[in-house]
Amino acid sequence: MLIEVTAVFLNKTEVAHRIGVGRTNVDYIIKTDPTFPKPVQLTPSRPHWLDVAIDAWALARSEMVNQKQERGRAA
Repeated sequence: MLIEVTAVFLNKTEVAHRIGVGRTNVDYIIKTDPTFPKPVQLTPSRPHWLDVAIDAWALARSEMVNQKQERGRAA
């Protein structure tokens, strides 16, 4: 059985929309969060990110926030 996987690349505007922040916040996240996915340079001037990498990062962040909230309630 073959599973076809299609790579979808997102530009900064699409990443911002995908994670629910503005483009400036994407720049801030890139600079301050070492877990944020590294961009792929499809062209010299415009970085792109794999959609699955962005989705995985967002899921990991939401799980981390949920764990912190649960620990806060238990205290």
